[in-house]
Amino acid sequence: MVALTVAFLGMMIFSVVFLDSQRNEQRIEEKTDRALAERIMRDNNLKQVMIHDQVYRVENDEEN
Repeated sequence: MVALTVAFLGMMIFSVVFLDSQRNEQRIEEKTDRALAERIMRDNNLKQVMIHDQVYRVENDEEN
């Protein structure tokens, strides 16, 4: 019975840590993609760019 409880707690802790690390990785990837898109748009004078099936557009349009 104790072994079952320890195994269950171990799996719960592992799943919490694993899911949290996946969320962090996704957030970091989104920030990196956004920074890359801004750099590409600025350097190449583009209005929008697609990175990983996500379209990024110029936020600060200085012409208006």
